[in-house]
Order: sequence, then C-alpha cells, then structure tokens
Amino acid sequence: MSFAPNLNPELITQPQNGKATTTDVSADIGAFLFIAGPNGSKVFAIIATSTDSIQHDVNISIVSALGSFPVTELGTASVPAGAGQTSAVPPANLLTAANFPGLPLDSDGNPYILLAANDKLYSQIFNFTGTITYVAFGGDF
Repeated sequence: MSFAPNLNPELITQPQNGKATTTDVSADIGAFLFIAGPNGSKVFAIIATSTDSIQHDVNISIVSALGSFPVTELGTASVPAGAGQTSAVPPANLLTAANFPGLPLDSDGNPYILLAANDKLYSQIFNFTGTITYVAFGGDF
C-alpha cells in the first residue's frame, strides 16, 4: 500500500495560549494548560513561575478527548524556587528536549507537542505551598 505525499503544509491558523494556576495544596492537584482545537493543535512552549521557597517537580500529560484520564504522561519538569519572581531566577522553561526526550523537534531544534482534536495538556504537582502559574503557547490547525 502506498500513500500520496501531502504537498500542502499544515500551518497554525489560530494562535492561542493556555493559562493555569495551582495554589497551596496538601494533596495532588492538577490543571489543564492547553485545550486543542477541533483540528488539533501544536504546543511549542510552556513556562512556569513559582512563589514557593523550594523547587517543585511538575508532571505533564496529555488527556484524551475521549475521556481517559490521563492518557499519556510525557515527563516531569522542575520549577525552581521563586521562578519568575526576580531577575535572578527567570521563569522556568518546561518544554525542553532534556525534560521530554523523544518529542519531535522543529527546524530550530526546539521540541513541540502535537495534540489531537480536543485533547488537553495537563500538569500535575504533588504536595506544595505557594502558587505556580503556567502559560502554554501554541496554536490550532
């Protein structure tokens, strides 16, 4: 069986960014960072800031639009203490090749995440105080 090549590139038609915040919890908590559009989406950056005085690990997963929860854990990234609160500690870039080996890379060598129609990008953090705020940058096809 052979397939005809797609000679027309699929480009982002609607830029979007997802925002979420998690605050003071003693149990596991999560937040939806990005919800894909009806034709799927590409996420090319996730940044996080923290008001806590210690570093925290954040798990990033894809939750299927079909309702499975979570469907695929992509990996874990660290948010440093006080990230984004002063110029000495910049916001954390969570979407790196080191944090998520195996993701596809764009022409500049940066990783990205492709989401199927209506899938959700989900973050989960365990037992922390303070506030972590996320912004996921991407766009819909």
